[in-house]
Amino acid sequence: MRKILAAFASAALLMTGCGGSSGHVYERSYLRTLYIDGSDDTTLTLSFFAEEDAPITVSAKDTDSARKLAELKTGKKIFTGFTELIVLGNCRDRDTLDFLLNEWKISPSCLVAHSSNGEQLLDDIPPDKLVGFVKRAVEQKIVSECDIVTVLGDLLSGDASAETAEITAGGVVGSHRIVYTK
Repeated sequence: MRKILAAFASAALLMTGCGGSSGHVYERSYLRTLYIDGSDDTTLTLSFFAEEDAPITVSAKDTDSARKLAELKTGKKIFTGFTELIVLGNCRDRDTLDFLLNEWKISPSCLVAHSSNGEQLLDDIPPDKLVGFVKRAVEQKIVSECDIVTVLGDLLSGDASAETAEITAGGVVGSHRIVYTK
């Protein structure tokens, strides 16, 4: 009988998550917007949902290493599942988006934009305003739908190109065409 009770208690502990990290919301940084730049070395600028978390910029040899460096800098694990906007700089666009969607588990509804000065944008403009710029541009048909799934689908299609929003400190100034070349 004791063995059965011990097995039941162990199973209950495993199911409730009491054996390890408590999983509290405050133990993670929730990524809201991401700027990614660099084809060889990668630079990330990350902003988070928590207003007290200032945007941070890190550079490393690849995207995953940069994320780990950002986690060291924030002292928290970075959760990417609610990311609202990815701003691409000079990077391998299709490969980067594919990696973010499949490895980082970025939300399929995450918007994609382009900027030549994304690091400065994320430092100067609040994330909700940047996301709003892109959403309004899509609603007003200034740019096509530019969520990550649509953009990747277009890049994997016959003409291997996709349209995203070109974003500046003043808002969306038009569209930017991404072309995938091997």
